[in-house]
Amino acid sequence: MMRRAGMNVDYQVMDLAASLQRRASKKPPSEGGWSAYVGALTGVVSSSPATNSALRGNGEEAPLWGWPSSPKIEALREEWLDASDLATQKKLAAEIQEQAFIDVPYYPLGINFTPTAFRSDLTGVLTASGGPLFWNVRRQA
Repeated sequence: MMRRAGMNVDYQVMDLAASLQRRASKKPPSEGGWSAYVGALTGVVSSSPATNSALRGNGEEAPLWGWPSSPKIEALREEWLDASDLATQKKLAAEIQEQAFIDVPYYPLGINFTPTAFRSDLTGVLTASGGPLFWNVRRQA
């Protein structure tokens, strides 16, 4: 997907310790840094501007690596958090998405579905989250 998006890819395989060290580096790739990092978010995390850690633009304070800076996304997110009704939140969420296509704080490479099976005597299983959630589940009487 990265090549299809026009990126030059130098795939690096490394152990977790080396990956964590390199990911924290702000040096250019030629000096042991990086310019793209592949990770994953669950449906629950990415379903809202309040929790989507990849959709932030607060630079050095960004919760994920890459330190994207987008004052516009941050301002819209603050408005979304302060919005008092769903219609306003929907409008602001659309504006956040539009700005994300301009500033590109992250590049989605695809979607992953985790196969999950549940016993037939369970009810209340929440399945629209992108991953298993373990609340609301009850055993049928």
